[in-house]
Amino acid sequence: MRVPLTFPPHPNSCIGALPNQPPFPNHNLLTPGIIGGALSCWNHPFEVARIEMQARSVAGQEKLGMLQVFRHVVKEDGIFGLFKGVIPRIGLGIWQTLFMVTGATIIKERFLS
Repeated sequence: MRVPLTFPPHPNSCIGALPNQPPFPNHNLLTPGIIGGALSCWNHPFEVARIEMQARSVAGQEKLGMLQVFRHVVKEDGIFGLFKGVIPRIGLGIWQTLFMVTGATIIKERFLS
């Protein structure tokens, strides 16, 4: 019979040393802000297509519909061409969500209650 090895949590652990102790301060506000900010990028391929359509218009090239632009981008850059620039956009989405939503909630709790 194997006996599992268990260690007591370190008192300075970020996981929480005590039961019912949150992993870090304001975790109930930060975690949804991070997840919400990251998930706000679901429409990035459409943004890439929109920018491509605008660039074609400025350059005087023929107008293409949304599906035609998708096909053009995939043909030129592969499927990952639709996701170029998504990492900075995820970071921006996280920052905006944390600042505008979570930051406002933290300020309201600290100063107005």
